[in-house]
Amino acid sequence: MNTEYFVGLDLGEKRDPTALALLERRGTTAEPQTLSFQVKHLQRFRLGTSYPEIVRTVTAMLMRSEFMRDEEIQRGAHIEVRRSWVQTTLVIDNTGLGQPVTELFRQAEPRAEIVSVTITGGDKVTNDADSYRVPKRTLVAGAQVALQTRRLQIGAALPFADTLVRELENFKVKINDNANDIYGARSGEHDDLVLAVCLAVWAGNTFDNSPYELDSPLGRVMLDPLGRAVMDW
Repeated sequence: MNTEYFVGLDLGEKRDPTALALLERRGTTAEPQTLSFQVKHLQRFRLGTSYPEIVRTVTAMLMRSEFMRDEEIQRGAHIEVRRSWVQTTLVIDNTGLGQPVTELFRQAEPRAEIVSVTITGGDKVTNDADSYRVPKRTLVAGAQVALQTRRLQIGAALPFADTLVRELENFKVKINDNANDIYGARSGEHDDLVLAVCLAVWAGNTFDNSPYELDSPLGRVMLDPLGRAVMDW
């Protein structure tokens, strides 16, 4: 079964820490019933951590060997083992101060597709290339449905797992005077880990990052979902 990684990054400001959630996805969006998510890593950055330091930390993390896999390829009577990078998408919260940080990530060129998400209060998802505007209700609903249908698994031994579960329990919806729903943590609580997971689950339900082949006079050219060549042989 196809495996990919999705990293959600909720950027904090002065009073809220930045949080990261790494999810392993199995299955494909072509067959939504096959999709499942396993939370592999949770990280809450120290309050006050600079954005350049966050960029360096995340970029270094994406170069670790855990993001590689071995593939067996039949070559006549022999089997060749090839090590390759697992397709990974980094989903960055672009709301507020997010745009400059997203540009820092693009300059750092991490080994991942970068998708920026501006969280809105509307009800429609729109995009301009790889920059998306996504309603908060869409982000939250996707994660809640995945959790309730047991397609989102959170290991109890995972650092910050208890914190994430508590945030999920504290997350609630309010109805404002204009009859619009507003999602957030209870007073005095954070929701950074929840939003990081929501970003990753939304991307995992939306994108298939496996490169596909293109016939070319130069040979087999592999393209990513945005139509860019990633390798050829």
